[in-house]
Amino acid sequence: MTKTAFDESHVLHELKHNLPSQQALKDFIHHNSLHAFQHMKFYDAIFKASKIFGFQVHLQLGEYRELYKTGRIRADVLQMVVANKKGDVDGWKRNLLDKEYDTINHPRIGQLRRLWKDVYHLDLDNKVHPALFRILCAFLDQGISIKSFPITNKPFIESIRELERKSHVSFFKTKPIKKKFIAGDYSIPELLKTIVGKEEYFEQYLFDQQFAHHGWSGFVSAVEDNPQTLLDRKSITLKELVEFELLMELDALNANLKKGWQPLTTHSVTPPLDLFADVKRTEFSEVIELWQDAFEWSYYDSVLKGILMAGTAHPDLPGRKAIGTQSLLARELVKDSTSSKGFLLSSHLLH
Repeated sequence: MTKTAFDESHVLHELKHNLPSQQALKDFIHHNSLHAFQHMKFYDAIFKASKIFGFQVHLQLGEYRELYKTGRIRADVLQMVVANKKGDVDGWKRNLLDKEYDTINHPRIGQLRRLWKDVYHLDLDNKVHPALFRILCAFLDQGISIKSFPITNKPFIESIRELERKSHVSFFKTKPIKKKFIAGDYSIPELLKTIVGKEEYFEQYLFDQQFAHHGWSGFVSAVEDNPQTLLDRKSITLKELVEFELLMELDALNANLKKGWQPLTTHSVTPPLDLFADVKRTEFSEVIELWQDAFEWSYYDSVLKGILMAGTAHPDLPGRKAIGTQSLLARELVKDSTSSKGFLLSSHLLH
């Protein structure tokens, strides 16, 4: 993100890596939407993902405190967690229970494109997304729609271009943009130059744009990589989606603001963000980590004790060897759960 030269292929690759790779539902089992962070330690990963993309990765501070008041987070477990991780039990418990924090997350994604609202009072997403999503739905339809898409066996852009040529109505509100689209006289860098301005902001803008609808973008990316996941195969690429959306944005800007607008970075007073720069841990993130560990261990402790009791109370039941093995593990974990070593061992095994 610190480079000034825009590398289209690299940015598209990075987008595909970070977007959720959502397959068609006929093949869906589970997808980790934070897969781009799974090489990191758990808490480092979720806090970084939250800061970059604005994902909600934990309960609100007030919710943890309410769970503590109602007993769902046990006082003895919270005491154990704080003692094992911090040592200063009294000080950190005051932070956990009483201290006020700024809990509003300001994600890096979206900071650049928000200038359309701040400067021009124009909700560009509202002007573009409804039509864009309907077009994508119609093109990718798998036989659910009453009327099928009129162009078949052609890639996305070619299909839309043929519709524009043959139809009396247009997806575009301005004739110059329609003409540009039909002629194919455009490229991602050229469109970004017109809309955004300075080249060093291009990558940030595209991340802002595509993560404004990361579900759709992730689905298009998945279809591009694995078209066989659709029963009725469609040819579409993330690059085509980016190009078409940029054209629709340019069309919306010209239609709504006429000549009364300038490239977005004309109004930017901050340098481009390094979206994936390291995120510093704060006292608030440490508080959330302690609360989450205590919340989980309030349940782990009960489960482990249940396994222990099942193994000792019914030694002659079928499967007693398996229960006995589980009981031995549980006994050791519960026995040592008050020590740092035992807690860390248990956490490692249970995660």
